[in-house]
Amino acid sequence: RWIRIALGLAVDSPHPIHKMGCVIVRGGSLVSSAYNLHGWGRHAELRALRPKRDYSGCVLYVVRLNGKVSTPCTMCMEAIRKAKISRVVSVNWESTTEVTKVVG
Repeated sequence: RWIRIALGLAVDSPHPIHKMGCVIVRGGSLVSSAYNLHGWGRHAELRALRPKRDYSGCVLYVVRLNGKVSTPCTMCMEAIRKAKISRVVSVNWESTTEVTKVVG
């Protein structure tokens, strides 16, 4: 369920190359979500991690469409660590055709 939501956000991302979606969940409830925007520091994970929130016990799901680079990046992993996220689930989705079937 959460991967599907993150995948939908990645599809909606206006970024021309790095299409990513991220959701943060605690106890089965959505805490935060975001997608990538164009520009440095506008990664989906960083945008989903709102300042001064308690993320302990949360799971972060991040999906990257057709990505060859590992997700999350080092900068985002540091922010995730500082936010005390309990678990990270990362998916590199390779098929745009399959995205249509899953999301649409």
